[in-house]
Amino acid sequence: MRGLFEKDFRLLCQNRQTLVLFLMMAGFLGLTQNGTFVLGYLSFTFSILLTSTISYDEMDQGFEFLMTLPVTPKTYVKEKYGFCTVGVIFSVVLSGIIYLIVKGIHGEQILLGEELLTVLIFVPIVWCVIAIMVPIQLKFGAEKGRIAILMVYGGSAFLLYFVLKWIGEENVKLMTNFLNQWKPEALVLGGFLLSGLVLVISYGISRRIMEQKEY
Repeated sequence: MRGLFEKDFRLLCQNRQTLVLFLMMAGFLGLTQNGTFVLGYLSFTFSILLTSTISYDEMDQGFEFLMTLPVTPKTYVKEKYGFCTVGVIFSVVLSGIIYLIVKGIHGEQILLGEELLTVLIFVPIVWCVIAIMVPIQLKFGAEKGRIAILMVYGGSAFLLYFVLKWIGEENVKLMTNFLNQWKPEALVLGGFLLSGLVLVISYGISRRIMEQKEY
């Protein structure tokens, strides 16, 4: 598994120009946009880079080559989720540092406790994004996977819209007020627990997909 980690890390390093561009854009947008925009932007764009390593593995019959090595589908999936999980944490920490620097430049008050919770809440959110993207990439491949991901996100947005309409504005306000009564620490902890469950389910699906592939 250590070799797979090194492989994915080197693949990311080959995209260092893209990484530098993302960092420059994150700094620029952080200076021009207010709020937590930079946190979401850098975290989500980094998640795309992390899952793009699957596309590189797929190129030129890469999966077939990997399976000739002492690598099993189970090991491959385990490494991919571990790599993406660590990568998400790194990207959120990096975006959090940029976020705090930008707030300091703007002369805004920084309360470390509150800011830390604001940064941490993006970890489970992006983990859920990873949990959706990885099995789709493994199932459909690079090109079809992009279309499938867009369909999933688009369908989810429409579904959420109709669910909110069905629930009604008053009930949505009641739910929002109920959540606002929770402590921020409890919401963040709940987010981590929920995203952890989603990752476990996603891991099981991805493992099944890889084990059913023919090499």
